[in-house]
Amino acid sequence: MGNLGIYPGELGNKIFKICLKNKFNEIVNKTLGKNIDEFHVHFGGNLCLPNSSGQNFHIDGKFDRKVFLFSLATSKITDDNGPTEVISGSGKEDIPFWKFCLSKKNKVKIKLNIGDLAIRRHNLWHRGTPNKTNEGRFLMTIFLYAKDNDREHYKVSEDVVIYPNFFSPTLKGKFVEFFYAKFKIIYVIYLFFKSFVSKK
Repeated sequence: MGNLGIYPGELGNKIFKICLKNKFNEIVNKTLGKNIDEFHVHFGGNLCLPNSSGQNFHIDGKFDRKVFLFSLATSKITDDNGPTEVISGSGKEDIPFWKFCLSKKNKVKIKLNIGDLAIRRHNLWHRGTPNKTNEGRFLMTIFLYAKDNDREHYKVSEDVVIYPNFFSPTLKGKFVEFFYAKFKIIYVIYLFFKSFVSKK
């Protein structure tokens, strides 16, 4: 699929401190009506590899969790190198996948210049689009979790960690990812009917 979650290690902490010196807390306060010390902070990011196939629309975790994503462009993000595509207004109601598929959608691609900040809730339906270029695209994200969540405040680690994202790094996981990338419409149909019998 070519779309990976990244923990940026010590570099994430350095970037976070630079953000704090450049009115990040003021932006959080203006956006959420709270100061940053009222949240647990975590770092992450999304690496979109060259010639990736993109993702299906999804939300990040449980709908009712209070998680806010402040994503910082470390490179210019254009139509061609895998911008995140969101469905405007889709975080207002918790709906199953089949209902989302049949709903009217206002799609917006988030194109950014270096240093631009994109802010969204975790439960906004979104997807990573294909990176049609020969260079990777990294979007660093500062996650703000409400303190009644089960996530604790970040602990700085020097190591960069690459996560498998949707799929486990097992033989079965690799097979499912291959199927997802090569036969996406069949996978969507599977999720569509599966959502009829599951809660989400």
